[in-house]
Amino acid sequence: MVVAPTSRPGAAGGVVDHRAAGRERGAREHLGARCRCASARACRSSATGRIRERVERAATLRARELSRVREEPTPIAQMPPASTATSRPGLLASFSNALLLEYNSGQYGKGKIETRMANLLMRVDEQADPIDRPLPIVDDLIDATALERESFPEEQAVPYLATLVRQIYEDAERAYGKDKAKKGYKVAQQQVFRTDPSLLQSPELAGKLPKV
Repeated sequence: MVVAPTSRPGAAGGVVDHRAAGRERGAREHLGARCRCASARACRSSATGRIRERVERAATLRARELSRVREEPTPIAQMPPASTATSRPGLLASFSNALLLEYNSGQYGKGKIETRMANLLMRVDEQADPIDRPLPIVDDLIDATALERESFPEEQAVPYLATLVRQIYEDAERAYGKDKAKKGYKVAQQQVFRTDPSLLQSPELAGKLPKV
C-alpha cells in the first residue's frame, strides 16, 4: 500500500506542508475579502479579540443598568403585621411605617418617595438630636415591637421619630402635591391612632410634626 506524501520540497528547498497550507487557505477564504491578517492564526486571534471586546462591552452595560436600578427607591413588598405598640415611641414608629406604606400604595400618583429606611434616617440625623442606639429595622420598616421591648429613652426617641414622620410627609408633598400628601397622612393617622391622636398634639412634638 502506497501512502501519498503530505509534503514536498518547496521552491526554496524547504518543505511545504500541504495540509497546513490548505487549512490556512480555507480560513482566509471563509473570512472573505475583508480579512487583512497575515495568517489563519492571526485571523483567529483577531476574531477572539473582537468577541472578548463585545462580551466586555455587554458586561459593562449590564453593570451600569444594575447600578441604575439599585439607585431607585425600593418598593415595600407587603404590609407588616398590625403593630400592638402602646408607648409613644412605638406609636410614632408605627405611624412612620404606615405613612411609607400608604404613600407607596399606588393611590397617589406615579411619583415615588424614598423607602430605604437607612437613607431616611441619615437625613433625619442631620436635623434631630442623636439617639444612643440604632433603631431596629426589618424589611426597611421600624420594628415597633422591638423598639418598645428595648426600652429606648422617650426623651430621645420621640422627637427623633417625629422628625422622621415629617421627613416622610415632606417627601410625599414633593412627589404628589400637598392635597394628596395630606390625604395620605390622615389615612395613616387613622390606622395607627384610631380616634385618639392626642399624642400628636403633645408639647414636645410642637414644631416637629407637619401641620396637617
